[in-house]
Amino acid sequence: MESTDFLIVGAGIIGFAVARELRQRHPKASIVVLEKESDDEY
Repeated sequence: MESTDFLIVGAGIIGFAVARELRQRHPKASIVVLEKESDDEY
């Protein structure tokens, strides 16, 4: 079983902004962003 430090549900502008901020504050943490849509606009 794998584990993650942060799980973000929603890959919209806010989800990616939160992921970016978490990466800056916790550079060694594992971050997973989930999105229900199969095609990303970003």
